[in-house]
Amino acid sequence: MGTFNFEHELICIQEKLLKFAVVLTHNPEYAWDLVQETNVKILENRDKFEKHYYPIKIGYTFVKNLFISDRRKIKQRQEKAIIFDPEDQYNIGGGEPVKIDHDYNYILKILDNLDDQSLKIIKLLIEGKSYAEISKIMNIPEGTTKSQIYHIRQRLKPSLAEFLKNKK
Repeated sequence: MGTFNFEHELICIQEKLLKFAVVLTHNPEYAWDLVQETNVKILENRDKFEKHYYPIKIGYTFVKNLFISDRRKIKQRQEKAIIFDPEDQYNIGGGEPVKIDHDYNYILKILDNLDDQSLKIIKLLIEGKSYAEISKIMNIPEGTTKSQIYHIRQRLKPSLAEFLKNKK
């Protein structure tokens, strides 16, 4: 058996990886980006893979996992997106559009009923901070943060449900 040349093996599998990525993405440009990211990951972790004679399997796994990660990120962004409609309506999470006019003040009044710590936590959550980031900023354990957010949501649900019911 000849000597194993990692770079040569990696170059040889590029076409196969690209075809696999195109099948996943249906977009040649995005597929090429995935292959390039895969190459970077393989080369960054080269010491882990040089002993193995199957870089194609590693490449397929990396392409697939990168694709899945990207899909999840896109889905999470879409779920959090608030789409502005020129007719002063917001569509939140694919539900019914909610008309916004003087209701902004009503929502602010609901939030004013919260204590200072709850208000800070909910503001950080609205900004898109993760539980870990919120707990670090507030200097409280992550479990406590999750619990407090749950209780804040429970307190806000009746007021916001009444608000949405009146809007229909």
